[in-house]
Amino acid sequence: VNITVNAQTVAIRGERKAEPPEGYSVHRKERSGYRFERSYQLPAKIDPERVEATMKHGVLTVTLEKAAEAKPKQITVKAS
Repeated sequence: VNITVNAQTVAIRGERKAEPPEGYSVHRKERSGYRFERSYQLPAKIDPERVEATMKHGVLTVTLEKAAEAKPKQITVKAS
C-alpha cells in the first residue's frame, strides 16, 4: 500500500498478489492478483508532515490533520 498526500488530495495505491506460499501448488484459483488506486479530494488543506497511517487486521486507518492556515482562529474582542 502506498499513500500520496498533497495539500487537498489523498491518493491510495496498492497491489494484491495471489501467489501460493513456497512449497504449495494451486489446483483452483478463485481470485487473482490486482492493483487498485483511489484518490480523494479533501474539503480543507492538510499538513502533509503530520499524516499518519496504520494497518491493523487488514483495516487501513489514515489520520489527517488540517493545516494551520485552514484551522479556524478565535479572536478576542477588546472593549474600550
